[in-house]
Amino acid sequence: MRAIEMNVAEVQAGKAAESNTQNARVKSFAQMMVKDHNEALTELRAIPGAGNTADVKASATRHPIRTGIRATRTRHLQPARIQTRT
Repeated sequence: MRAIEMNVAEVQAGKAAESNTQNARVKSFAQMMVKDHNEALTELRAIPGAGNTADVKASATRHPIRTGIRATRTRHLQPARIQTRT
């Protein structure tokens, strides 16, 4: 199921961002991202017919956020790069 694969990728991207930054705002956002997408995964996996999804792995070539996080260094993960809407 594609939605599960995308959420797995978001969890992995969040974990990568959290471990590669020293900025508290970025770390907080990454933790929220991991929490939210893990909750979504729990709900998606409960859908009848979702199949055996425990071993789903994200494909970096098919998920631009995961690819971008992998290519980004810590110095680039700054709050100025995160646009917020007020």
